Amino acid sequence: MPILTSDNSADVWGRRNLFNRKLTSGAPPDYFNADGQNWGFPVIDWDEMKKENYSWWKGRLAYLENIYHLYRIDHVLGMYRIWAIPKEKTKASFGYFHPQKGVTRKEFNLAGLIPEDFIKLDLIYEFIEDRYIFYWDFFKMPGYNTLTEEVKAKFFPLSSIHLTEDETFWKAEGEKVLNFLFKNSRMLPCAEDLGAVPGFVRDSIFELKLLGLDIIRWTRSFEDGSYIPPEKYRSVAVSALSVHDTSSAMGWWKEASMDDKKAFYKILFPENEEELEIEDKKETTQEVTVVETTPVLTLEQKIEALEETELAELFLKTGLSAASLFSIHMLHDYIITGELSTERKGFESILKDPEKHRINVPGTDETSNWGYSYPFFAEELKKSTELSKQIQAIVRESGRGE
Repeated sequence: MPILTSDNSADVWGRRNLFNRKLTSGAPPDYFNADGQNWGFPVIDWDEMKKENYSWWKGRLAYLENIYHLYRIDHVLGMYRIWAIPKEKTKASFGYFHPQKGVTRKEFNLAGLIPEDFIKLDLIYEFIEDRYIFYWDFFKMPGYNTLTEEVKAKFFPLSSIHLTEDETFWKAEGEKVLNFLFKNSRMLPCAEDLGAVPGFVRDSIFELKLLGLDIIRWTRSFEDGSYIPPEKYRSVAVSALSVHDTSSAMGWWKEASMDDKKAFYKILFPENEEELEIEDKKETTQEVTVVETTPVLTLEQKIEALEETELAELFLKTGLSAASLFSIHMLHDYIITGELSTERKGFESILKDPEKHRINVPGTDETSNWGYSYPFFAEELKKSTELSKQIQAIVRESGRGE
């Protein structure tokens, strides 16, 4: 269930009061996108939603209950606060977290500063009268370098003076909305908590006992970056090999670096971990070793030798072995035999050319986004006995089919 909706949607046209169309939603700059993301969706006006007792949300939930038992709250972070970009700004980096208290004119004056001086330098923005927000990378902007060190020492601390208050407010408001959703639906909710989720949101999700989402390729240790074995995943979660916004498991493997493949090989073949550790030591040592009479494949050669169908089956087994309460995967990742994955007229193979089978590439205007069709009919899928038997065996082996 996406929490946002298109500016040209029936919802926005029919219920203008529920959306702030002067702001568009997105994501702040990060390691992957220096300018951030502008999704173009209007920001929800939660005060107006509350006045109508969240009737818009009630209607959405009631409709979804006709179809689903479990639903995913897309971008759950937006229930707490959203990255909002003024419509007149072109870059997402000129956005701010909404809602927030902001720095008042009085607080600037108490520091001996005048807000207008910094507005001219494009360092801050007046989002309501006499209240200001600091742009994300204000300290990297040309205007900041024109300030004296004395002014910087007064100006910089103002950027975070209300952070703790804002986080306390965001947590409380987000929990109000989420608790409302829980009480007004029989469906089980799952929070899409991927990416750079702040601590207060993770704490909130844990306290609410809300299912989280773990994408296997991204589930790594914070300490050393190694892949976490699926059997050690958090139990209160849904695990998945891929989702609509990512490549399939096979697609990820094709685009992954050899270092990532070597690290993930240990997850695919946990029974060979001791052998792989010995091989890792061999690769890093400079000592000359005795040549063995029997040729031994290096780890890289073993990886290159994996067949598509073998690899697809290994991914599915790994996904279903997770300790997560639910293990839900895209149909792409269940196509593990040659029956439905082969090339057909007008279509590339799902296993050999996974990049041709993307559903959506976030942050792009690709015409193919959300226009994906599987290269087979539902009737063909139903008749795929070889595929069905193989999936049944894997599910039973995982213990999820009992």
